[in-house]
Amino acid sequence: MNKVVAIAAVTVALLAACTSSAGRWERAGTSSDDAASIEIDCRNAARADVEQGFSPRGTVGSSPSSTQPRDITGNWTGMMDQFSAESRERQLFERCMTRQGFQFVPFSQ
Repeated sequence: MNKVVAIAAVTVALLAACTSSAGRWERAGTSSDDAASIEIDCRNAARADVEQGFSPRGTVGSSPSSTQPRDITGNWTGMMDQFSAESRERQLFERCMTRQGFQFVPFSQ
């Protein structure tokens, strides 16, 4: 039962993360082309930073003799590592955009 609750919690967290990203980054006096270029630069910098410190564990299809650590729930550790890396990447991206003078504007409902 604990496994089901844990998987449900991760699913809810992932859905919340996707929902909270519905919007756009804006900065006064910045063309859409310039904004897109800065956004790409910030995404790439965030991804590179996370990849440098991220080491995936317990991937699907790993053999039992693999030197990668696995837990009793199979791929649970790998999923949590990926979720943590994606969360960190999003934080770094948002910080970069804010430092560039952009504000996040949610789409109207």
